[in-house]
Amino acid sequence: MDYDTLRSQGRLRIEKMSRRELKGFYSWFLDAIPERISSLEKAVKESEGFELWLANFEPSSLFQLGEWFRTRVQVRSRTSQEMASIRQRWSVPVEIPTWELTDRTISVAWDVGMYFGETVRKCIPNVRWSQALGKRQDVNYEYPVLLGFGRTYLNPVSTMITVASGLADGQYSEDELHKCFLAWKRLAGK
Repeated sequence: MDYDTLRSQGRLRIEKMSRRELKGFYSWFLDAIPERISSLEKAVKESEGFELWLANFEPSSLFQLGEWFRTRVQVRSRTSQEMASIRQRWSVPVEIPTWELTDRTISVAWDVGMYFGETVRKCIPNVRWSQALGKRQDVNYEYPVLLGFGRTYLNPVSTMITVASGLADGQYSEDELHKCFLAWKRLAGK
């Protein structure tokens, strides 16, 4: 199956949006959740070995979804120009990976993040979607986040992009989604 990726990569570049666009983006995000989860479920079920997976929002569903996600993570090598541009933006000497996640992988991570977020929201009482407000310097500024964890919040999409990077470089295993769920459940005191 050809995975139904998010069509507008511009939708994924939230840091370049105006204040008005950000409000529209949040509405789009919430409205898109059912459709994106449906596309995700279809893609997973059409993959060999995953035909029985259900997007039922049970924490146990995260095990098989994590295994499927691991098989879909792809990277591409950065060009020398991209590496030079990144080095220019960083004022401190840090090791810069020579690769990055593909746009397709980022799109899959958004969908897995939506499903992960809905699983957290449905399974942990008092968790709800919101839009991260506050300072522009906050890495989650204006992103859809989940509240209900005391003074912190969960950005499920960003978390899944981080998981995808960890899967790509071998730091994480396919059970990482379930581990993340348990960590946020503990943080919520449940």
